[in-house]
Amino acid sequence: MPFFVSARNQIPLAKKWGGGDIASADGMRFVVPVRTVHAAPNPKYFKSGRGVTWYNLISNQRTGLNAVTVPGTLRDSLILLDVVLEQHTELQPTRIMTDAGAYNDIVFGLFRLLGLRFSPRLADMGGARF
Repeated sequence: MPFFVSARNQIPLAKKWGGGDIASADGMRFVVPVRTVHAAPNPKYFKSGRGVTWYNLISNQRTGLNAVTVPGTLRDSLILLDVVLEQHTELQPTRIMTDAGAYNDIVFGLFRLLGLRFSPRLADMGGARF
């Protein structure tokens, strides 16, 4: 994958979209209809079945930086740091945007310690404290 990211980074149009310093991370869940150790139960998404989550990191140049398939999980925050830190391309995003599923107070602290900005889109701020 680093070869493709590097090649796309040389395209002038991709550079107009962004410098690669911002990335978006999100997961898609899939039901796995066969019995396997790689799928896990998650009643919220899979009812009584089992499934996997495909978690993806995409730069603001519309380039896929990293992806991982994990057993169906309740919270994306458990996977987010792994996907960000294990991508080995010439683009090194410093600001990561996610949906509310990846939000976790500990993730904010870990991102800060690593010199990264964590920017989740928080849908409901009702119970938040500042």
